[in-house]
Amino acid sequence: MNAFDLKGKWWFPGEDEEGQKLAGELVFEPAVSGRLIVGDRFFFRWIQDRPRPEGVFSVVLGESDEGTPITLYNCRPAFVWLGSRSKELEQDRGWLFVDVIIVGHHFVNPEAIVFQDISARYTHLDQWVVSWSLAEDEEYMQQFIRGEDANENTLQYRPLLQPIKIQIDDYQILIYRDPEYASATDLAPNRIAIKLESDQHISRYLRFLNTYIKHFISLATSRPNFPMDVKGRISNGGEHTDLSLFFSNNGYKTMDETPVSFEMLFRLRDVQQNLTQYLSKWIREYDMYESVHQVFFSTYYLESSTDIVITFLLLTQALEAYHRELYPEKGKYVDDDKFADIKANVNSFLCANVENESLCKKLVNNLELGNDFTFARRVKSVCKELLKEHYKDIFDSQPELKYRHFEFRVPKTRNFYTHRLKERKDVIHAEHMSTYVEKLSLVVEFMLLVYLEFPTEKITELLVPYKRIHITKL
Repeated sequence: MNAFDLKGKWWFPGEDEEGQKLAGELVFEPAVSGRLIVGDRFFFRWIQDRPRPEGVFSVVLGESDEGTPITLYNCRPAFVWLGSRSKELEQDRGWLFVDVIIVGHHFVNPEAIVFQDISARYTHLDQWVVSWSLAEDEEYMQQFIRGEDANENTLQYRPLLQPIKIQIDDYQILIYRDPEYASATDLAPNRIAIKLESDQHISRYLRFLNTYIKHFISLATSRPNFPMDVKGRISNGGEHTDLSLFFSNNGYKTMDETPVSFEMLFRLRDVQQNLTQYLSKWIREYDMYESVHQVFFSTYYLESSTDIVITFLLLTQALEAYHRELYPEKGKYVDDDKFADIKANVNSFLCANVENESLCKKLVNNLELGNDFTFARRVKSVCKELLKEHYKDIFDSQPELKYRHFEFRVPKTRNFYTHRLKERKDVIHAEHMSTYVEKLSLVVEFMLLVYLEFPTEKITELLVPYKRIHITKL
C-alpha cells in the first residue's frame, strides 16, 4: 500500500447537495491511518449534531477532484482548535481518522459494504510461493557438506503455473499469479483471494486478510508481512467491479525497507500437500488463541529501534502463554482432581493455624495457581517433552550456545527484568541477547509447527541447519 493524498469534496449519505459538501484533503499513510483533513471553518457544525454509534461515523462519502467516487468507512473525529475558546465555531479546523478507504464506489450505509471476494498481495508472498532452493539438490548438498565451492543461498525461482484452491467450510482461498502478467515464465506477482459462499461484509473479509492470512504468511516466512494492492469485487448493475481498499497496518514497511536476504521457516512447496489441513486448523482455532498470537506476532512488527530486551520479554511471554493454552495437560504438577483435594487440605490447615486474616487470605489466593508450572519449569517442559530431539537441532548451527544454558538463563533473565532483581548472576549479557532472542523465536515457531500437526519428519527436515532456506529479494 502506497501513501497518497488527494483533494475533493465530502458529505454524509443523503446530503449530497452542493451546499452540504465540504472541501477537504484525504491523506493515507500505511503505518498510521487515513485522515480526512477539512480546513473549512464550518467543520464543527458539519458533524456536531450527527449520531456517532460507538464513537464513529460509519460512512462518509466523497469525490476526488478527478471525479473518482470514494467511501470512507469508520471515521473518528479529531479537532485542532485555533483561536480562543469563544471563537471556536468560527475558527475551528479538524479532521477525521479513517479506518478503511474504498476507492471506486459509493456505499450509502455500512451494511451495504459487502463484497463477492477480496484479494491482496503480501510483502513476502512471492518468495514464499516461488522459491526453490538448490540446497535440495542432493549432489549440490554433498559439495556443500564437503566444504567445496557452493553457495547455500543460491535459489531458483519457479513461477506458480496453476492456481492453488483451498476449500474450508464456507469459504475458498485461492493462491494465483496476478492475471495482469500473462507470461508463464516470468515471476509475476502472486495474490491470495478469499471468496465466501455469499456476499459478505467488509469486516469479515478484512479479518481474513489482515489477521488470519497475514499472520500465517508471517509465520511461514519468519518475517512481518503486510497486505498490499488490496482489491474487493462487487456486483454493480449486473457487472463485476474491482475496487481498491486502503487501511492502516501498524509497523508497516515497504519491500524496499525489508532485508535483502532472510531465513524462512517453510515455503509453499514444503506444505503444499497438507496446506488445507494446516490453514484449516490455523483459521478455525485462531480466535481461541488470539490474545496469545497477538503477543508473539507483535515481535515481528516492532520498530528496528526497539530495545531488544522488550523483544526478549515478549517472546518469553509468548512461550509461556502458548504452552499454557495449547498444551494445558503438560503444564501442571498433578491432575486437577488431585490438586483440588490438596488445596482443600491446605486451606483447612491455614484457616486453623494462621491467626492473621489478611495473611490467611493471601496464602489461600496464592494456591489458586499453585498447580501451574513456573516459567522455568515450562521452558524445560517445552524443550524436553514437546520439542524433544528437535530442540537440540535448533542449536546445531551455534554449538557455543549450549541448549542447557538456554534452559537456565532464559528464565533467570526473564525474572531479572520482570521483578527488577539486583543479582545479575547468570543473566544474559547484552552482547549475547540477540542470539538468545533468535533461538527463543525459533523455539516458539516450532511450538506452533507441532501445534499445527506438522509431521515429525517434516519438522526435522526444516530444522536441519544447512537446509534452512535463505531467501533473497526477487
